[in-house]
Amino acid sequence: MSVFIGIIAFIYFIPFLVALLRNHKAKLGIFVCNLLLGWILLPWVGVLIWACNSNVNGK
Repeated sequence: MSVFIGIIAFIYFIPFLVALLRNHKAKLGIFVCNLLLGWILLPWVGVLIWACNSNVNGK
């Protein structure tokens, strides 16, 4: 059961993980939106698109 919950949590926070890996400028905003609205499919997809856009910090 705990493995299932871990997998669901991983899938739920994919947009935030993408933002972290891409060093997105709005990581905090993406996290908050993902946390509060991620359980609804359409906002989750919107946050994922937001995390994938090119608004990233330079290296």
